[in-house]
Amino acid sequence: PEGGEGENGRPGEGDRVKEAQLEERGLVRRIVDPRDARAKIVRTTAKGRRVADTISAVLRRPPDTMASLTTSERRTLLELLHRLSPES
Repeated sequence: PEGGEGENGRPGEGDRVKEAQLEERGLVRRIVDPRDARAKIVRTTAKGRRVADTISAVLRRPPDTMASLTTSERRTLLELLHRLSPES
């Protein structure tokens, strides 16, 4: 599969590529799952949380450049960003 879960319920290749890109930018870090050495846990970094916080602030009061997004689309983006935070 390109993205999403693979057939075994694990992330697909597309997800691993996205995770690697986020890690290269310093937004997340991947660590070995202590319960299953074959699995990785993805955690946001301090930089990633700052970026997410900035995006959340923008979504609360979007600039004119984001005016094309509907309220529902902004809400969806915000929900996805919160899912990436370590508190989720």
